[in-house]
Amino acid sequence: MKPVNGGPVKLSTSVDFELADGTHVPLTFTWSCMMQIEAGAKDVYKRFSRAFMAGELMDSIITAATSVYVAYLCGYIVNNGSMQGCMSEREFLDAMPQDFGRAAKVIGEVFFPKGTEDSENLS
Repeated sequence: MKPVNGGPVKLSTSVDFELADGTHVPLTFTWSCMMQIEAGAKDVYKRFSRAFMAGELMDSIITAATSVYVAYLCGYIVNNGSMQGCMSEREFLDAMPQDFGRAAKVIGEVFFPKGTEDSENLS
C-alpha cells in the first residue's frame, strides 16, 4: 500500500499481549477493523465507541477490559482477515490476566501511542 504523498505507510501500533494461560495475542487498533467489529459485534462496538468518544476508556474495570478486547479483535482481524474463529468477549475476559495495571498500560500503548506526529500536528 502506498500513501498519496508517496511517503512510508504508517502502521498502527501492535502490542504483544500475554494471556493468563501464556498464549500471546497481538493487540492493535485500525479504522478498517473497527468497521468489521461494528458489523460483527455491534454491542461491543457501541460500548467501546461511546467510551472512546467520551474519553472514558478507563472509567470502569469492565470498560477497560472491553477496550483490551477490542484491541484483541483488531489484532485478530489483521492476522486472519475476519472475526471468524476469534474468542468471544466472555472467553477473552476469562483468559485475560487479572492485572488492571497491565490493562491500563496496554490501552495507552494501543489507543494513544506516543510520538504520533499526525495527531500532534492538527492545529
